[in-house]
Amino acid sequence: MHKFYHMQEQVRLLREQLEELLANPSTDKYRAQWARKLLEINSSGQQPANSATFTIQTLTCGNFALIALSGEMCVGYSLRFKAELKDRPIIVAGYCNGIIAYVPTARILSEGGYEADGSYFYFGLPAPFKPEVEETVVRKALGMASPSSDCQQPL
Repeated sequence: MHKFYHMQEQVRLLREQLEELLANPSTDKYRAQWARKLLEINSSGQQPANSATFTIQTLTCGNFALIALSGEMCVGYSLRFKAELKDRPIIVAGYCNGIIAYVPTARILSEGGYEADGSYFYFGLPAPFKPEVEETVVRKALGMASPSSDCQQPL
């Protein structure tokens, strides 16, 4: 397991902004639920979480690697792993051991849009991921996916 951190500075929406979201009739029910949750946290004097646990598992057999990630991973991760492990057979699987959130690459975060800017609240996260999330996921998974000699060759 590994912890990933959200925005660089603690994101705390002003109470007025959260209340404005709730007062707006066009606010969808998920964003409203998210705003209510943050208001409750702020009212209790606590800070919203600034990290979330993310599970990475690997299975290697000889040169083969299976990388299992607990997020809704964009295709950029699979392409990156295949480029990094270019001569090895590899399978990258998302949604493993639950789902933490949509996990964008640095490029998607810089481009913005729905998944980068607007989906984190559906998962109850207080803020988007930092751009460094891609490098952290890739480096951690690659470190765990070194070739193995533990496997028996088929008869």
